[in-house]
Amino acid sequence: MSSVHSARAKRWKISPFVAEWLANAVEYCKNDPQGRAQFQAWVLAKFGPQEGRQKLEDCKKPPRKKYGTSTGNALLWNHCGVELGVCDEAIELYHKFTSEYNLCSPPRTKPAPKRRRAENAIDWLARRHEALLEGCKAPNISWEALRAIAISEADKVQDTMEMWRTHPETFMDGLMKRAESTIPSPQILDQGSDYIRFHKIDDAFRSRLYTLHLARMTWSHAASLFEDLARLGLTTGSSIERAYQQDSKLMWRFVSCIANVNVLSMNYSARMLQELSWSEHFRPYFKRWRTVQGLAIMEEDKAYTRRNGYGSDTNLDQLIVRAVCDWTSVGPAFFDLLSKILIQFPLEANKFSEEAFNEIGDYAISMRLPLGTFEADLLLKYTNFAPNYLQKYAASKEESRSSDPNFEAEASFVEIAKLPAEERIGHDFSTACVLSRAISQEWLNIITQQSMWSFMPQIFVFVPSVVDAMWENTDRNLWAAAKNLDKRGSPGAVAKRFGLVNPNDRNRPTFTGFLSTLRNPPRVPLRIQPATTPAPARPTPVIPAASPRDTGVQSGHAYAVESKGFAPKEKIKTKAVQSPGSVVPDTEEDLEETPEPEYPDVLPLEFKIGKKVMKLFHRILEDGPEDDATNSDQKKGQVRWGDFERAMKRVGFEVVQTTGSSVRFDPPAQTARPISFHRPHPDSILTRRLIKWAGARLKRCYGWTTGTFTQSQGE
Repeated sequence: MSSVHSARAKRWKISPFVAEWLANAVEYCKNDPQGRAQFQAWVLAKFGPQEGRQKLEDCKKPPRKKYGTSTGNALLWNHCGVELGVCDEAIELYHKFTSEYNLCSPPRTKPAPKRRRAENAIDWLARRHEALLEGCKAPNISWEALRAIAISEADKVQDTMEMWRTHPETFMDGLMKRAESTIPSPQILDQGSDYIRFHKIDDAFRSRLYTLHLARMTWSHAASLFEDLARLGLTTGSSIERAYQQDSKLMWRFVSCIANVNVLSMNYSARMLQELSWSEHFRPYFKRWRTVQGLAIMEEDKAYTRRNGYGSDTNLDQLIVRAVCDWTSVGPAFFDLLSKILIQFPLEANKFSEEAFNEIGDYAISMRLPLGTFEADLLLKYTNFAPNYLQKYAASKEESRSSDPNFEAEASFVEIAKLPAEERIGHDFSTACVLSRAISQEWLNIITQQSMWSFMPQIFVFVPSVVDAMWENTDRNLWAAAKNLDKRGSPGAVAKRFGLVNPNDRNRPTFTGFLSTLRNPPRVPLRIQPATTPAPARPTPVIPAASPRDTGVQSGHAYAVESKGFAPKEKIKTKAVQSPGSVVPDTEEDLEETPEPEYPDVLPLEFKIGKKVMKLFHRILEDGPEDDATNSDQKKGQVRWGDFERAMKRVGFEVVQTTGSSVRFDPPAQTARPISFHRPHPDSILTRRLIKWAGARLKRCYGWTTGTFTQSQGE
């Protein structure tokens, strides 16, 4: 790194690596003819002809030194722009453009960081992110971690679908909370309060149903892919690249997985931002309304901000306002900054509503699956498995895809002729991306036709016949719609991918059936067989695979340069991206990390543990109704979340935290499936209802009963 960039880094309060990258970005976008043409085309495509032309005109303004108390991105843009000879607007757009397409960064020469023994996931991700901003190579991808994410999320979705049908009080409670944050259409604002309330509940029903089906489609497909990779012993980047180059079926499965994750992430992002803008603490910062066309608008109430500022000096409020008002800024860097603030100032988490914290957790999980192009994790560009190379390789097969039967088989589980027309956009490296959006749009069209209006208000008091009738009506409509989308010769494929319930199945989950089981429990408790996943096969020999030369993939760290100024008591830093032709190939040896511990194939049938931990597991796994206690007894039945985590650790599980409320427990057995929960927020207490939910899921996943946990001798 030259002394020029080091000196600039000190003045700009960023790393030398980032300083050089910003200088490269200005040179490429302003002075290089090809780069200038690409930048101008990007601006017009991203912002539209009218706004785009205005932004290009703004970029021609001369730099002007500003004085005052500006902080964060405004201060950084001005310092950089003045020295590099461009205005603030120009360097901000240059940064976004080069970040989006991974252009212009210096080579990464520093060694990759390694995860420390017993280091928790949040600390590791934050430290890894800092290392990347300093110009380090990235650590290798943990394919086992990706498999655990996909499996645990797929199982959580499936369990939630059943719970909605058998526990209407839990379903309606979540629906009511979601309805509160729903922005109503202007056409109904002159109606009565009850009408508006019912309308918002109906909207929330469709929204939650669509998201759950989208999550089922994405996570079940990803879990199947990663389980197959493990079964085949494909556990390194090089072996996987070699495999998909030889097998177009595997290649298109990967591409479809990437496309699905992108669609789900966009949905999670929109839900998260809406809940953030409605959280009681953050709500005054925003003006919220919906256009006649149905578009939700959330913009900053600048009059309020001028009067009150951004509250505390932790910069959390400013970070959230920026995220809600500019959804393109929300990516891995946003979560990194949010994690740092919450680690340094834990009480700031109380500013988030339970619903917002849950949405943060879900979206953060989709960011942890680093295969997407829209919000792809920076590390993917520099590890020995490079999705940007996969994308380039897949793009090279576009012309021949029509003659490849594996393309249509893997890229779409829906009859393509029945899908709506979707335009190709800038991030689409393959037609498979277009198809994934078309599938999600067609399913959204179907979901918007569903309604629970005719079952209100009777369903609010949980009349069993009404609850079951509402779900039977919904399931029957969706089953018929899915059947109409099936490919010829593939009956039931669409219903399976979306996780639909067969309305003709006598054993389908119902509220009436659940109540009957509670009233007439079996004399001999049924032994539940634990769910399993294939144990990873012996890794295949590493075969060198081609390395990427250049990229056309967006980085998810585009926000880093702007939001580093929001981090408390930290340097203002940004993210760097790679210029064409400057990739430094990383070898397996360079990126080798501590090997995964060796686990047995299955969990033990019995755990001998201390009395306190045994009682906790018995409390969670015991049978009985959720709400059989009086109000005075409620606290006696509660369990602290921290005690639950410690108990799971005591029997060998690894606890993996994320930003937000999502927590995953990885079992100490190769065939046992990981399981994930939302940590209660803001009070980390498992209520009686949540205890039953956790117990039911643990029973289903691992076959546990109270008899599984006994007291060890001497305790």
